[in-house]
Amino acid sequence: MDIIKVMETFKSQEDCIAYLEHLRFNSDPYCPLYENSNVTKKKEHSETGRWQCKRCKSSFNVISGTIFSGTRTPLIKRFLAIALMTQSKKGISSYVLAELLNISQDNAWRIQDKMRQEMYLEMNETLVQGITVTSEMDETFARVKTRKSCREGH
Repeated sequence: MDIIKVMETFKSQEDCIAYLEHLRFNSDPYCPLYENSNVTKKKEHSETGRWQCKRCKSSFNVISGTIFSGTRTPLIKRFLAIALMTQSKKGISSYVLAELLNISQDNAWRIQDKMRQEMYLEMNETLVQGITVTSEMDETFARVKTRKSCREGH
């Protein structure tokens, strides 16, 4: 999704939350701790919709346990950061990202770091399974191959 599409699609925090709820829960919300779908929506007292698990009594929202958790940066800025990171052929520095999104450089760096960690984890999960991964984004081409260890033989 390009930057203009992000800005047209997500006008508010609520739009971002609704989009993430559709992606993550698909009309069937569940507790991220127990994957229990016996949950109820709490009263709308905050900008992020809260849910209550009837089994463990924990309170959670759609960003709990995701790369978006643990920050007060509005989701629209995080969505824009993702779009900017994926649109740049040579990458984007945290200084430029901070300036474009009107956030601190430290915050921009943390957003980029979380994104990179998540991409690394996704790649490693696939490597653990012994599958070769080929990803293609715009003009970027990356290929990761598994290697045999010395213990596996030559």
